[in-house]
Amino acid sequence: MRIYIIVYIALLFSCNEQSSLNKRNEDTTYTILKEDINKLNNRNFLETYLSKYIDSINLAKSEKELPLFLNDTQFDYNNKGAWESFHNPISVRSQVVERINNCKVLKIIKESKNENFTKKPFVEEKLIPPYIEFSLYDLVVERMKTLNCK
Repeated sequence: MRIYIIVYIALLFSCNEQSSLNKRNEDTTYTILKEDINKLNNRNFLETYLSKYIDSINLAKSEKELPLFLNDTQFDYNNKGAWESFHNPISVRSQVVERINNCKVLKIIKESKNENFTKKPFVEEKLIPPYIEFSLYDLVVERMKTLNCK
């Protein structure tokens, strides 16, 4: 009878240990999945957020049709809502320009006499997004090189 009790207790501890191990694995899997879903949601949010800006630029046929937001040298700061966090700012301007696929509109921006296109943003609140040292003009020139625009 003692042997049965000892075996029973050993099995009981073994099951509890296995259950605890499974719980830790489930927690780890859940955490990893949650992080992946958050990254996916942030990417989808950013793509959706940027799409209205990208489309309005890609559809422009002349300088008069260029959207007014291109004049905003502080566009990155005025669109902080697209940032993942204040500790991880992004350049919304560069994100938009990197998605422009229309060489004609890039050329229109590059050849424009609009002085706002050549102005560089200034740092606000000690938050420094990437590409802050580039004007819209600079970003467009780089994008044209990437697309091999003529």
